Amino acid sequence: MVTFFSEARLVRSGAQCLSTNKDLAGTGWTRGLLGVPGLRLAARVRDDEGQPAGDLWALDGSVAPLPYYVGARGTILALPRLAQATHRAVRESDVVVARAPGVIGLMAAVMATVHRTPLATEVVGDIEDVLLAGIAGAPGRRMAPIAGWVTRRAVGRSRAARYVTQHTLQHRYPARRGAPTVGFSSIVLPADWLGAPCGPQSPVPTILAIGSQEQDYKGHDLLIRALLRLRASSPDLELVLVGEGRRQAYLRDLADELGVADRVTFAGYVADRAALRELVDRAWVFAMPSRTEGLPRALVEAMARSRACVGASVGGIPELIEARWQTPVDDVDALVERISTLLADEGLREDTGRRNAEVASAYQVESIEGARQQWVRMVTALIPRR
Repeated sequence: MVTFFSEARLVRSGAQCLSTNKDLAGTGWTRGLLGVPGLRLAARVRDDEGQPAGDLWALDGSVAPLPYYVGARGTILALPRLAQATHRAVRESDVVVARAPGVIGLMAAVMATVHRTPLATEVVGDIEDVLLAGIAGAPGRRMAPIAGWVTRRAVGRSRAARYVTQHTLQHRYPARRGAPTVGFSSIVLPADWLGAPCGPQSPVPTILAIGSQEQDYKGHDLLIRALLRLRASSPDLELVLVGEGRRQAYLRDLADELGVADRVTFAGYVADRAALRELVDRAWVFAMPSRTEGLPRALVEAMARSRACVGASVGGIPELIEARWQTPVDDVDALVERISTLLADEGLREDTGRRNAEVASAYQVESIEGARQQWVRMVTALIPRR
């Protein structure tokens, strides 16, 4: 049995596990592992007690339930039960595939190493960047070097590793000497996201950003601060923020405080893909001034729609957009300069958008299938022969 340890949160109704994330529906949870024999998912599961959870989609396949928790405090309270359940799931496994960063993935990796269970890792982000960005507050910043060391140790002891970047995460979290590695993203662009005409679809200059507002790491606060200064040269400029989370109240207060609330649209979570594509198409500039990233789906999708894009030089963003459109983390001055340059020059936006669409075309299913099959073979090769 091959067990994939994930940070996913599921709802159990009878014998069926469900998810609020449509991307996990059916065999979607397998991500790049579809085709590995005897694959099951280890994830947080809570019983359906009639609590409203929004739309739910059923998962196919076997699930090893882990204790359900949310947030830092929930993690601490659940640790003893989580360790026990993770240990049991690892002992039942012939191969462990651990997704990092994440408490569950790292715990499974450590236990697999102790029990000498073959271990493969999927590296989808930079835990040091995440913690240094303030996701867990001051304690998290202090723990960042330790978390990075633990992750490097786990990946360094893996017998196979997969990365969502081509270079960045490989450099930060290298696999052990001689271990096979592969780099590919789980992002697969639908055909209708490719081939959009260059040029803005909105008569009003618009900046678009997409991302969770549960924490501050997407940098939406930086865009609100940048908007105040950008309006000096573009008074009709609008900022559209797609996403939701507990920090949205802070973002609304910040927009009020700076006097730009009338030019900021909080679009919430947009589940309808056609509606989301329309928002992307209307944007003059797509911005992702994140404080930490893996390889961001929203940026790849905006590039596929031939949008001019600006982003912070973190995670996999430098592998996607040109250096001149990257900004240092938390640098509002650079953000204003990059965005204003693009807003002022339609031809430049179109040229940049065409280049972005070419880069994004590499994320079609046929472009990554070879690398995905290689990963399946690498994990399958770790299964002990009986």
